[in-house]
Amino acid sequence: MMPGSTAVIAHRGSSAAEPENTMRAFRAADAAGADLIELDVRVSRDGVPVVVHDAGLGSGAGRASVSELSCEEISARRPEPRIPELEEVLCWARSRIETYLELKATGVASSVVRLVSELEMQDQVLIGSFHPSEVARVRELDSGLPTSVLSAHTDPGQVLRLGERLGANYVHLCWERAHPEPHRLLGQGLVEAARRSGMGVILWQEDRRRVLERLLEYEPDGICTNVPERLVAVREEYRKTRKATRSGGVAPVA
Repeated sequence: MMPGSTAVIAHRGSSAAEPENTMRAFRAADAAGADLIELDVRVSRDGVPVVVHDAGLGSGAGRASVSELSCEEISARRPEPRIPELEEVLCWARSRIETYLELKATGVASSVVRLVSELEMQDQVLIGSFHPSEVARVRELDSGLPTSVLSAHTDPGQVLRLGERLGANYVHLCWERAHPEPHRLLGQGLVEAARRSGMGVILWQEDRRRVLERLLEYEPDGICTNVPERLVAVREEYRKTRKATRSGGVAPVA
């Protein structure tokens, strides 16, 4: 992510328009102008990182955990929309768009870091997790990889202390379920405190235009959204308005 600019992070790809965590969603996000694609990573029984959100596949008695299935079995259980391997996504994204990898379970970090290293894409990925142990493991395996810690806690002090303890590069505030208007919980002081501690701030998945406009005023490092083209447009309007205001001119009419 570029310092001084709020990145458009396509949450599970362009997931409002295409099936989430699929190549179709990632291609659509790239076409929409997103800066990063965010995706969920789990590891199959045979050690292959795959891109899928839920821990289980199937339903009823036939439901099975991703970690209990081989990569081949995963493909057979859900042929459409196809679950891609992480390697496929990274090879496609190389030199095209940055990727934000959320590790959905413990024990995933080693396989992911190894793959990123093999592909020599350390400067094109951000790795995050709700599991502090996974963030710590990434740091242990490769301290040069940028990391984020995801947290639903709305106590700013608790979130910042967690990020500092782990040595994370970013704190990712996941407050979309904490309040119907989660932006009301956010204050400029939190963003400034994080930066004083050497960390950036990423904000939750948000699609509402009026809220996106408000969030941009805090100048976070990134905002997640299911509709990247909307945030791209809102960010451009915000930049024009801010530029006009700073130059003493009149802000253009959107």
